[in-house]
Amino acid sequence: MPNLAQILKLEIARIARKESKIAINKLKSPLNNARKAIIVLKKRLALLEKEVKVIDAKYGKFQKSPVAPAETDKADKTRISSKTIKAMRKKTGLSQEDFGTLVGVSNMTVYNWERKQGILKFRGGSKGRVLAVKGMGAREARKMVDENKRRQS
Repeated sequence: MPNLAQILKLEIARIARKESKIAINKLKSPLNNARKAIIVLKKRLALLEKEVKVIDAKYGKFQKSPVAPAETDKADKTRISSKTIKAMRKKTGLSQEDFGTLVGVSNMTVYNWERKQGILKFRGGSKGRVLAVKGMGAREARKMVDENKRRQS
């Protein structure tokens, strides 16, 4: 005659396996749905990236600014004032219009930046582009402005 303790132990293990299987099956369905959704999103992303390449190849000459944005974390911490903008513009020897072309904003925006008091607040990627200009020399800045003007005409 088998030991009662062994029988109980085997029955408890069987019931535990059964319960864990039920709990796992409840989790498998949402997991599989999430995996399917990820696959669909990856395919959609690849398709959109292809479309962006086609559009960029076709209309790439209409980019706003030739200057690439600087690192975002560096741009977030840097404080830029009207004096900084004016000093950068004078250092590069650019007019307000040319500086605006280089940064990808209008000459009126540059004028307003130079007249405003205190620390400037920027929209979009303007701050990163301004910081990229900060590291340029006069020749490099003039070359970039000339290239941009050639593209637009």
